[in-house]
Amino acid sequence: MSGALRSRWVEVESAFESLIDLDPECRLHRLTEIAVVDVELANAVAELLASDGVERTALDLDAALLVAAVRGGHPAHDFDPGPDSASDPGPAVAPTLPRRIGSCRILRRVGQGSAGEVFEGRLDGKRVAVKRLLSSHGGTEIARRFEREKEILASLDHPAIARLIDAGCDSMGRAYLVLDWIEGTDIVTFARSRGLSEVERMRLFLKLCEAVEAAHRRRVVHRDLKPSNVLVDDAGWPKLLDFGISKLLDSEGDGRETASGVWLFTLDYAAPEQILGRRPGPAADQFSLAVILFELLAGERPLHRGGKPISRVLREVERERPPRLPWGDRDLRAMVGRGLASDPAARHGSVGEFADAIALWLAERAPADS
Repeated sequence: MSGALRSRWVEVESAFESLIDLDPECRLHRLTEIAVVDVELANAVAELLASDGVERTALDLDAALLVAAVRGGHPAHDFDPGPDSASDPGPAVAPTLPRRIGSCRILRRVGQGSAGEVFEGRLDGKRVAVKRLLSSHGGTEIARRFEREKEILASLDHPAIARLIDAGCDSMGRAYLVLDWIEGTDIVTFARSRGLSEVERMRLFLKLCEAVEAAHRRRVVHRDLKPSNVLVDDAGWPKLLDFGISKLLDSEGDGRETASGVWLFTLDYAAPEQILGRRPGPAADQFSLAVILFELLAGERPLHRGGKPISRVLREVERERPPRLPWGDRDLRAMVGRGLASDPAARHGSVGEFADAIALWLAERAPADS
C-alpha cells in the first residue's frame, strides 16, 4: 500500500467495512463504483478483501477494476443474445442461455462473474464444463490470461489434471474452453467426510504432488494451489483445476501480475515470495502444497493471514514461522516443515523430491496400516 493511502487508512477501512458483508455481486458492483472515482483506493480495498478470505473467482476483482478503468464503471454483464442463443423465459434482466457453444450443447449455467461464465454441457454424449469469456474483455489482460490458460492446459496431460477437450470462439467472437466435467469434493472435505486414515490421506496427497510435478516438467507453475482448486472424484482421484493465473517459467512477471495490481492468489496458501512480489518458481507451488498437506492432516491451516491489514501482512511475512504439525511422527513433521520453509532454497529440491519423500514414508508405514 502506498504512503499516500496509509495516510488515508480510515477511508480505506471504512470502505472495506461497507463491502465485507455484501453479497458477491453487490460487492463487485460497489468496488467498481469506487474504482471509477479512485482506482488506488479500490485496489487497497480489494487487497483487504482478498486478505480476509473473501471467496471470489481468480479473475473477478481484477476484472471489476479493469472494467471500471476502461468503461466508466459499468460492470461487464452483457450477455448479448446471438445466433447461438435462445430467449430465457425468465425475467427480462436474466441472461440468455445459449443453445450451443462450439460443438457443445449447453444444459445450464453453473456460475458467472465479471470476467466470464461457466456452463454444464454435453459433447459426444459426455458431460463437459464450458468456460466462456464475456465479450467486453476482448483484447484486455483478462483475454490474454484466458488465452494463456488454454495454451497451458493444452500442454498438460495427466490423470490428476482437468483435461482441455476443445477451445475456440463462439459466433459472437467470445473465447471459450471445454474441459472435463469434474464431479467431486475439495480434497480436505473429501478426506474428512470419508474418514480417511493418515496413510490414505498421504496417498491421496501424493497423487496431487505427481500432478503438480508433471506441470513443472512442462515448465508450468500453478501459483494458486488451494483445496478449492483440487476436487476429488468418486474414484478417489484428485483433479487439479484453475490454471487461470499459471505462468510459464520462461515468461516475465511476478505472482501479483494484474493490470489493476490486485493479488490473484489466496493469502493463506501463498508462498512468502509471492506476497512480497518476487517471481515465484516451482518452490512457491511446493509451499502451497505443504499448506494443503498440513490442513489435510491437522484439520486447520498453519497460517492465518486473512483479516489483517495488508501492510501488516507485508511486514510479518518475512519473519513468519509456520507452526509444526501438531501430531505425526518425526519424519512426517520434518517433511511438512521443510515444505513450509520461508526461504525457497530451504524447501525440498523440487515437488518431485517432496513426492519421493512421501512415497518413502508410505512404503515404510503402509504395511503396518493395512
